[in-house]
Amino acid sequence: MNASEFADFFEFYIEYAPGIDDDGIPYNYVVSDNQACFHDRLIDRVSELADCFDSMLMDYVDETLEEYGFTEDTNSNLSYYEQAQKWIETECPDLRGTDTYEVISCLVNPKLIVDDVR
Repeated sequence: MNASEFADFFEFYIEYAPGIDDDGIPYNYVVSDNQACFHDRLIDRVSELADCFDSMLMDYVDETLEEYGFTEDTNSNLSYYEQAQKWIETECPDLRGTDTYEVISCLVNPKLIVDDVR
């Protein structure tokens, strides 16, 4: 999934704008809320997008999963999103190929986020 699509899923946009934050830490990308409600996220690599939206996952991903009938197996060794990915692949064809599935795949493996910003 492209970085711009991943960010847009959460109603953010990403731009390549290298700089140094207030703590002296360099960054390459600024991830901004389309509606200006949340603070910008400053990241070095697009794979870090997978960690930018933790507070939004319930509204943007988890609720969709629950609407389609997904329930977490608390006895599983797999993470919530690994379970969800496997469930979609084996039991929920309606979510295969959707943005929700692509985002879940990137949450499981952030290296799948492709830099289409530079």
